[in-house]
Amino acid sequence: MADGRQDRKATVPGAPPTPEAGRHDAFISYAREDKAFVADVLCPALRRRGKNVWVDLTDIPPAADWRERIRLGIEASKAFVFVLSPESARSPECARECRQAVEMHKRLVPALYRDVDPGEVPREVRAPNWVPLADGEQFERQLDTLVYALEADLDWRDAHARLAVRAREWEEADRDR
Repeated sequence: MADGRQDRKATVPGAPPTPEAGRHDAFISYAREDKAFVADVLCPALRRRGKNVWVDLTDIPPAADWRERIRLGIEASKAFVFVLSPESARSPECARECRQAVEMHKRLVPALYRDVDPGEVPREVRAPNWVPLADGEQFERQLDTLVYALEADLDWRDAHARLAVRAREWEEADRDR
């Protein structure tokens, strides 16, 4: 195929395979070189933990406009997991997906699969704390961190902390109006 995307699973006729059918916990962006890790390790592990992930391996039916389906998948997801590797850092398609996620104000969760030069990583992915995801004995513990990143409501926690500080200040000021 001209775009390099392969191995898409056919869907049951009549069943809506589109991402708009329901919200997803995460959209998985990755380079083709990392396909085995994403398909055989990461996605099954996240699904075992109850996470509904959108990945182009199974969520784009044959003959569909794959770029439009990618956009819809990002839109329908709460978070955008960027699987970091040297290839994904240099991938124009991964960069395009990342820009779409930023435009849609998605939470970016960089998952470091293979060491990468930070200078090659899309600018938007450099800022958030990276979650290491090594294939091996550390994987389950690292997956806990990734799941926590997907579940944590950082805005709520920040607002809660801000309100707690303000409440303490108010108390210390003898509840001055």
